Amino acid sequence: MLKYFLCVFAALLVVTSQHIVVEKIYNHKFLPRGMDVSSAKSLKSEVLLPPQPERIMRPTLRPRSWRHKDIREPLILGLPEFLFFMIIRKALTISIVLLLMGSFYKLSLVWFNSEREKERLQKDKLNAELKFLKSQVNPHFLFNSLNSLYVLAHKKSEKTEESVLKLSQIMRYMLYDTNVEFVPLSKEIEYLHNYIDLQKLRLPEFLEISFLVEGVTDSLRIEPMLLIPFIENAFKHGISYSESCKINILINIKGNQLILETENKVFQQKTANNQGGIGLVNVKERLNMLYNNKHELAILKDEIIFKVKLQLQLNKI
Repeated sequence: MLKYFLCVFAALLVVTSQHIVVEKIYNHKFLPRGMDVSSAKSLKSEVLLPPQPERIMRPTLRPRSWRHKDIREPLILGLPEFLFFMIIRKALTISIVLLLMGSFYKLSLVWFNSEREKERLQKDKLNAELKFLKSQVNPHFLFNSLNSLYVLAHKKSEKTEESVLKLSQIMRYMLYDTNVEFVPLSKEIEYLHNYIDLQKLRLPEFLEISFLVEGVTDSLRIEPMLLIPFIENAFKHGISYSESCKINILINIKGNQLILETENKVFQQKTANNQGGIGLVNVKERLNMLYNNKHELAILKDEIIFKVKLQLQLNKI
């Protein structure tokens, strides 16, 4: 900041010196002959205009320098007092304009760098949370899935091998396949299918789960694990072991637009140990950063029903 004001002060000195030199060397040459400076300053500005071309041809008109006998007021740096202060005023005006322009540029640069750094830190925070999610499998989900697999294996169910395969695919996707900025939408939806199928193993049979995908997904890509928080939230709050309940999940693809709708009944949770996922707060931040002007999120919640509708403009592969 000190260097900045020193540069401004130096610029002020340069501008002032330049004006003094120009006025001292050139302006006095165009005063009408026989008129002193004190008389010229009281006249209109046209008197001080350069002489007309026909007057230049007169031998009597020639450049003249300041002479002491023509001046009736004190000199400052070889210039009349009124002219010196006029130069100072002009130099100050130009310097103030330069100062304002420089200050605006400096403040704009500081603001831009601050916003860029703030955005970088926010993105790093979200990436760190996403990496943390990828680095571990939800222990509650894994524990429940292994218990369900144990029951299937004990019963020698035909679903055991398929369930083990689904769990393996989920873990592979979370730990390895999501280490990129975008993934094919088909892989993300396959991950959701496997997640829901494993959730069904531990849930009561009277629980109704509807998961429907409409449209073509092969040509689109999406930020990995962007949809799972909404699915996790539906299972977290929409399950009851004593009452009838239903979870509806719909994914509709129209062109490059994805529409996700979830609906579930709200049940009061007696325990708070089912944490699952990075949460709706985090996914809202991710949506604002990654799909700022390309998404619409509507959440409707009351004492009975919880609904989510997400519209997302995706990129093509």
